This record gives sequence, structure tokens and C-alpha cells, in this order.
Amino acid sequence: MKGDKQRSISIQKYWDDKERSEWHRNLNRKVMKIVGKKSKGIKRSKEFCKNLSKIRKNEKNPMWKGDEVGYGSLHNWIRRRKKKPEFCEKCKKRRPSDLANISGKYKRDINDYEWLCRKCHMEDDGRLKKLKKRIIAQNKSWGKKK
Repeated sequence: MKGDKQRSISIQKYWDDKERSEWHRNLNRKVMKIVGKKSKGIKRSKEFCKNLSKIRKNEKNPMWKGDEVGYGSLHNWIRRRKKKPEFCEKCKKRRPSDLANISGKYKRDINDYEWLCRKCHMEDDGRLKKLKKRIIAQNKSWGKKK
């Protein structure tokens, strides 16, 4: 009795999924008929596409935000333009992994960033001291009974 009920639920789920996927296929066909007609037939040369991408770079792009850009996007912008050195710019020992801001003001200036290894970056930000204090505090409280 219990197995029959489970089987009927799974069969119903199968048919629901099949109908849903059929509905999606029909919807996609309808959308492609409408949208496809508008963009179909426009062929552009490779030269035209290259020129268009050169014309719309940086400030000329309609989506350009300038200095109002977010933290992640600004780092990506700097990362594309500032060459990554072979060694950390501070200790000159390890490979750099972090792009660190020098002034603390996140502006679109390549010279305001430096490539640092994780240890040097954490030391500059003061995170390494905090981490060491937290580890020491946890080790002290670990042996105590409540």
C-alpha cells in the first residue's frame, strides 16, 4: 500500500516535469520567433566589431561609472592594468596574491595599489595582529574549566 502511494507520487511528478519542460520549449520557440526576427540578418565584419570595441572603451562606454565604481569592479579594473610582478612588492620573497590599496581611498589610480603576498597584506591592514591575539586568547581559554 505504501509503495503504491510513493509510486503514484513519483509518476505524477514525472508527468508534471514533462509538461513543464514541454511548456518551456514552446515558450522558447515563441520568444525566438519574436526576438530572432529583429536581430537576424545583421552581419558585421570582424574589422567593424574591433573598431566598435575600441570606440566604446573606458569613459566612452555608456555603462561607465567612473569613480562611482564598486570595490570589486575597481579591483578588477586595476588588476587588468597593473602588471603582476614575480615577487611581493614589500618583502620581495613570496609570490603576490593580493592587490592592496595604499592610501585607503579607493580611487581609480593604478599607482595607489600594490601587489602583496598575503602575509604582507595582512600586516599592512593590521589583520595579522588581530588574528594572533584571537588565537592566543582561544588557546588560553581552551584549558580552563567552566
